[in-house]
Amino acid sequence: MKIVKWFAEDEVKGSIDIWLEKFDNESLDGAKDAALFYKALSEATVLSAESDDDDKMELAEIIEDDMEEYGSLAYFMEVRGHPEKVITYMSPDDSKIGLWEGDYEPLPDANQNVYMEMTPECSLKIINGDPNTDAEFFAGDLTVKGPLKLATKPRDWIGAFFD
Repeated sequence: MKIVKWFAEDEVKGSIDIWLEKFDNESLDGAKDAALFYKALSEATVLSAESDDDDKMELAEIIEDDMEEYGSLAYFMEVRGHPEKVITYMSPDDSKIGLWEGDYEPLPDANQNVYMEMTPECSLKIINGDPNTDAEFFAGDLTVKGPLKLATKPRDWIGAFFD
């Protein structure tokens, strides 16, 4: 496993607007737009932490609570048949998103690592706001390596993002 790049802040900024336009037009692609969605979620987390609005602060508060409980988390997302693989890393002091290649290996800097490999259809379901992928998991459309409890954590984050 090799981290190809960590996105710079200016590469993440504006992702919400691009994702929202595709969401509103119902033109999202489960494979091609996966990285865009996770960049938008990353941007939303930063904006949430900077907000004074209690409702908008919810996403950052949920992630902050998770960091207190787990220390640091790395999520590796791979959409079957698509070359772009996304990694998100979060700790109490740092948060970043990037791309990786090769076969999954845990990130040594993270206390907990979760790998999720899914079909484009499963990815589309998630990036359209429905992170409940239990049926896809049991059907083999979603593979998880790492604690299942942590694999379901992003459901709360995505729910807060859509709120």
